[in-house]
Amino acid sequence: MTAGGAWRLAARRSGWLTASTALVWLVLAGPAHWLSGVTGLEGLSIAALLSLAPGWLVFWGVAAASGVPGQSGQSMAVLAATGVRLIFVLFGVLLMKSMRPDLGLREFHSWVIVFYSVSLMVETLLLVKTLPKFASDDSEKQSAAKSDLVSAS
Repeated sequence: MTAGGAWRLAARRSGWLTASTALVWLVLAGPAHWLSGVTGLEGLSIAALLSLAPGWLVFWGVAAASGVPGQSGQSMAVLAATGVRLIFVLFGVLLMKSMRPDLGLREFHSWVIVFYSVSLMVETLLLVKTLPKFASDDSEKQSAAKSDLVSAS
């Protein structure tokens, strides 16, 4: 994979993760407001951002590491994604607990669990999904198709 292809793939993966997080946020906004009012929406938003940021870090980290020999394994990317997400969210929850002790189970912690699970699932699916063909592959196909046409004439 070319360096440009790796960065495009990271951008595409980040976009899918962001869209799925926004969709989950929209689905949960009603229940969060119903349970805890504006504080519930605030906790829901913080939980969404805590789960979104490590996904971006992993996708861009995988793109940066794609040029390093021996760093193309999907299993290592999934393992790194799980570790980064766990550490990032754990420290984020601890930080929020010290800054905003009023955000409890109904206002924040339950939403963190939901976003953590959903975004980890989406991130893992995006990491293990087969890679699409890039421009270099397309140019090889076009030249092969042209040579087939010439040989058929």
